[in-house]
Amino acid sequence: MPEHRFIPFDVTVRPPHAAGPSQPYPVTVAYRARTAEGIVTQDIHAPFWQAAVNQLADPTQRPGSQRLMEMGQILFDDLMQGAVRDLWISARGDLDSGLAAGIRLRLALLPPAVACLPWEALYDRDRNEPFAASAQTPLVRVENLFRHVGAARPLRTTPPVKILVVAPADPTGQIDATRELEEIQRIVAAVGSRHFQVISQTGQFDIVELRRTIEAAQPDILHLIGHGQPEGILLWKQGQPTWTPASSLRVILQRATSVKLVVLNVCLAGRVSDRTPFSTVGPQLLQTGIPAVVAMQFEVLAQNGADFTRYLYEELIAGSVPGAIDAAVGYARSNLYALEPDSFGFGAPVLWLNAEDGVIFELAAHKEAPENNETSTWSPAHVSQASAQAPRVSPTPEKPIDLRQLQQQDGEIAQWLAAQRDIPDAALDAALRHIISVRNDELQNVQDQFRQLRSFKSEQLRTANAERAVLEQYQSRLTRIMQKKERIES
Repeated sequence: MPEHRFIPFDVTVRPPHAAGPSQPYPVTVAYRARTAEGIVTQDIHAPFWQAAVNQLADPTQRPGSQRLMEMGQILFDDLMQGAVRDLWISARGDLDSGLAAGIRLRLALLPPAVACLPWEALYDRDRNEPFAASAQTPLVRVENLFRHVGAARPLRTTPPVKILVVAPADPTGQIDATRELEEIQRIVAAVGSRHFQVISQTGQFDIVELRRTIEAAQPDILHLIGHGQPEGILLWKQGQPTWTPASSLRVILQRATSVKLVVLNVCLAGRVSDRTPFSTVGPQLLQTGIPAVVAMQFEVLAQNGADFTRYLYEELIAGSVPGAIDAAVGYARSNLYALEPDSFGFGAPVLWLNAEDGVIFELAAHKEAPENNETSTWSPAHVSQASAQAPRVSPTPEKPIDLRQLQQQDGEIAQWLAAQRDIPDAALDAALRHIISVRNDELQNVQDQFRQLRSFKSEQLRTANAERAVLEQYQSRLTRIMQKKERIES
């Protein structure tokens, strides 16, 4: 199996430092231990983007390839300026020279007015390349602000990988869920039942019945087919179709720790509010610790949704890099783009990936997986048997984490930043004021992570996967702060 050597190019867009209209949004990018600072100015409040998003929201409209490229180029030119562009060119050089199989563009878009822009349209005119449809530069979103999202669960699982397909009865008759389920079963059957098991729940059921199925099946992947809106999905209650809010879905998935990936093939579940963060379905699921969520940010035609599912699982299960969700989403998007370049169907799916890489499973490492997992319907007895045959054992840290050194580092950084506040703004040039402001934001995030580390200690959570993940992110952020400190002092 080819190695999945995708190197992250991390982009973080933060709220403006000052209140008022037309304030730029600070940007920090990181690649291979190097960083650069910049700004973006585009947001949803601009009349151009109001009209553009309204156009993209109608799946029956075809904006045309030139219009889509115009949107994507505006976003690209706004983001890739100055030092940010220089670092991106360096990353592209690594890709062109073979030092990286791909560059994963990871967007952490903290201001809601920036996050709800159609970043999946991002387009590099010089390379004539739409990022969302590229195999070498996959575009993913991340939500890593610890005041909103805690440590994600480990993404990887061990075969047999269990896929729960949930298809509530469609009161409109517009969705052919049976066909979509059969496509997934067909793709799985071609690979073999030793590696995958498909379970399904169909008909009329409410959120509690869905919870019971998830708890009994313990799936690795949850795939939902149906109708949606930004704040919820359509299920049933007492024989009537009922909108179920995002908060209800979040609650039932909070305890579903087996779930590593959620695919929401429902309209608008991936839409982001332009005012309130984490109020819609996709982002709320990330708050449960699920590391990967795929959801539609606009309405999609039923055929486009079914095509996306087919291409997604073809690549995820039997593609060039089995198990890599970012590669699978990129493959599905590229097929949709090739079929209809005049439509934004390829950009409707949003992938949130709160993990260092996108690999969910590796088939080659599990040749001894059991052969007798052949059922494709829900069965508590069978699920229990499969769980016993393939236990999930999480590695423990090599040694306990000593918080005393981290406490000292945290204190030193806090003292240094406090000293900067005594320096009048007029005594600093604009670049230094910008760096100090950004570091203040990062320090708050680091302190949030440090509090979580201490809570792990107090609760004696010695399985430590989450603890280790938080520590790694903490140390990475602290390193960046120290680098900025040294730059200012020099």
